Amino acid sequence: MRRLVSLLLCTLVTGQVRLGEWRSYTSPLEIRDLQIRAQQVYAATGGGILMYDRAADTFTTLTNGDGLQTTDLQALYLDGEDGIWVGGGSPDGWIGRITPPTAAGYDLQLTEVSALTGTDSVVVALFRQNQDQGLILFETDAQGYHYKDVYKNWPAGVHTLEGVVALGDRIYLATDAGLLRGDWKQSNLKDPGAWQPFLPQLSGAIDFIRPTGDGLVVKSADMVYRYRPADSSLTVLDDHAPVTVLDVDLQGESTVGYLTRTAVVLHRSGQTVFSLPILRRRWTVLRFGDATGWVLGGITGLALVDTTQNRVDYRRPNAPVTNNFTAVTVWHDGRVIAGSKMGLSILSEDGWRNIVEGESLRLDTATDYRFYRADTIPVDFGGFVADLEEGPDGMLYCAIRGTYPEPIRHGGGIVILDIDHPEHVTLIDTAYLDYFTTASNPDPYMVVKDLAFDRNDVLWIADTYATNRKRPISMRDLNGHWGGYDVDSLDVTLPLTPVTIGFDAWNRVWVGSFREGDTFTRAGLYVLTYAGDAVQPDSFAWRNIPDLIDETVWSLGITSDNRLFYLTPVGLNYLDLQYNPDNPVARRGSFTYFPNISYGDGAKIRLDPRENIWTVSPTDGIYVLLNNTTYWPDQDPEVTVEGITHETSLLLSDEVTDIAFDADRGLAYITSKRGLNSLKIPFGARRTTFSGVRLFPSPFRVPSTVPLTIDRIPDQCTAKILTLEGRVVRTLTASREGTDGDQLTWDGKDSRGRWVERGVYLIALVTPSGESTFEKIAVIHR
Repeated sequence: MRRLVSLLLCTLVTGQVRLGEWRSYTSPLEIRDLQIRAQQVYAATGGGILMYDRAADTFTTLTNGDGLQTTDLQALYLDGEDGIWVGGGSPDGWIGRITPPTAAGYDLQLTEVSALTGTDSVVVALFRQNQDQGLILFETDAQGYHYKDVYKNWPAGVHTLEGVVALGDRIYLATDAGLLRGDWKQSNLKDPGAWQPFLPQLSGAIDFIRPTGDGLVVKSADMVYRYRPADSSLTVLDDHAPVTVLDVDLQGESTVGYLTRTAVVLHRSGQTVFSLPILRRRWTVLRFGDATGWVLGGITGLALVDTTQNRVDYRRPNAPVTNNFTAVTVWHDGRVIAGSKMGLSILSEDGWRNIVEGESLRLDTATDYRFYRADTIPVDFGGFVADLEEGPDGMLYCAIRGTYPEPIRHGGGIVILDIDHPEHVTLIDTAYLDYFTTASNPDPYMVVKDLAFDRNDVLWIADTYATNRKRPISMRDLNGHWGGYDVDSLDVTLPLTPVTIGFDAWNRVWVGSFREGDTFTRAGLYVLTYAGDAVQPDSFAWRNIPDLIDETVWSLGITSDNRLFYLTPVGLNYLDLQYNPDNPVARRGSFTYFPNISYGDGAKIRLDPRENIWTVSPTDGIYVLLNNTTYWPDQDPEVTVEGITHETSLLLSDEVTDIAFDADRGLAYITSKRGLNSLKIPFGARRTTFSGVRLFPSPFRVPSTVPLTIDRIPDQCTAKILTLEGRVVRTLTASREGTDGDQLTWDGKDSRGRWVERGVYLIALVTPSGESTFEKIAVIHR
């Protein structure tokens, strides 16, 4: 008998971060399914489980840090033992049962779980596995829930499954060929003959079914029915039901609630007693609770229907506007700014504030960070935000991948704004930037894929698909003067597809570009050497790097010792640079790192504060090469290259889009298609004093698989663990220079491999130069 794999979740102390500690920030605003129990609303969302307490007016969100294998959820069911069952959306059809602080899960390699239902004895999941649909049953006994079986064989004529409801010993299945019924206790449901069509009135396609107190509601193409198993009666629920019904629920015996595309409608005894338009908001779920009243769920959160005031009261948790981020940066004050096609989301110690696109300016003056906050500005953020940079003028510079200028849209290839006063915004459009058009679409389309400021605060712009003026590289200085390089006026033909810009110690400009189809075949790595002013140089020369002519170069990272790392579709390599006008490359690396990783469009290099090289794959996660050319993390001796992936960590998704670093806190912020992660790394700013040393977890409980972390210490420290009497029980040293960084860890054992006794221990920290300090830690036996 296979049982759900259960694991106890560690409770992390707020504000304490250990090596490898992850935090997940998601947007639970898109509601896919919800259930109500007493004052609590539980919702399956695109960002995990959202729980709303109607009485306290508070929200809680559960993510992968709380035991979810995926936060992209499609279905939810509450069992009778306070368990929250969830099913994952495509492509991760994981099934889990959460009873905080524990979580249990079953991964059957499903593509999607679209519905969950159950009784006191069984839980049923409707799933899709590639192109096949089926049911999975989980039965409960004295030991808990266990996997019973899977069913994928259906009567002839059944092609799609639209919904499932479990009542007693029977399972009711909505299909494109009518309503089927099977007995999970008495029948072999693997036999298609065990599924019987039992209501001839419902022989056509069924849109959906919903459980009620004593039966179920069935929605066919043109009618809504109520079926009661006790007397096998099927009645028309309402002769005057709306034509287009997205969802139905009942309040008692006489009131029916309908959700349509444009309204919430309540009928009593066939008469409309309440109707409220909900134009311009896409709602998908309607539920009734005795203590909550009517509750709506949709792409913008929850709403409580106030039937006395004829309005809906929106309830949205404090969250980013989306999970699908495409760029991230860390502001000078530690705030994190993530960009997307919907705008900007800013994370501070208070919570999230959003700056989103809209038709007019509307500033959010609320100060309550318990709820969703957003300023709306009349700016088109295009296909997505490709890059974010903090300018020397204190403004945020956004590279926009795909937008149109006025009057088509209020867009610019570069959006410059004040994040604290977003009404102050400047758009850089085709007056300065190049663009492209097609035979079928003559409108000017702007694509900017990278922005970079050089050491003289000149802004350099990768103006991609620059087919109109053929000016792929543009510049602007602090005085607003513009310059650029036109392909037709140069001795070297620059590609029209620049995607990455970097600068070396001699302020030379390096540009990488990509190939695309038969139209953009020129690509490679190019370097610009100029004299005088960057915008209006006295002289300049462009050169290509011979070994990379017409090869795609996705991203560049240049270290302070002038080693240029470049990322191509076949992996990571480097060039050692020199100051030689005729030959800027002293040596090319002979080894390609990460050759088996997919680096496609969107792949990036990011350097952390210690100049380690982090590579971003849009499909395969993150792979890190330390600046001493060793791999990190390096925890499994049987694995040569360990990546940071969804499978090996709490990374929300392998579809990573960007990374930014907080040097002071030693954090990496990672954006992906599923949200934002923060990861504690040992590569923060180098420390010269013991100011701010932290020990956690504190107290330290042993035995434990989670070590004690000594954080924010100078590099290459030695730590001695001593009893209060001064006896040394263990000496800790940095394992490898450049790897441990500003942290050491202790597993709670003495020098002979035995767990230490409970009590208070001293930790003597000593730097290579002889500076020292003492810390204390309490050790508790479990």
